[in-house]
Amino acid sequence: QRQIIMTHNQSSSVKFMVEMYDKCHDTCAQYGTFLQRALSFDDYARLLPPLIDLRNLYRVDPEICFQVYRPVLHKLLEAQQAVLPLAGHPAEE
Repeated sequence: QRQIIMTHNQSSSVKFMVEMYDKCHDTCAQYGTFLQRALSFDDYARLLPPLIDLRNLYRVDPEICFQVYRPVLHKLLEAQQAVLPLAGHPAEE
């Protein structure tokens, strides 16, 4: 939606376009926050399409893709770090 606002808007008012862009971004952020709080982590993760589909098939902006996927990526990173500690950091025993 944000791309459509900027590329297909007939309004010559830059202020109006920026306000619409900001409202669209805020709504998307609110919806993402709502889903993250209303659903369990597993349900939230199952709800999402694959990241590559979100970007290529649904044409979601990359920053929104990663905003939506941030909790999932964070959990995967935590799990990976538990299995393979970072180099130079001794594994906790």
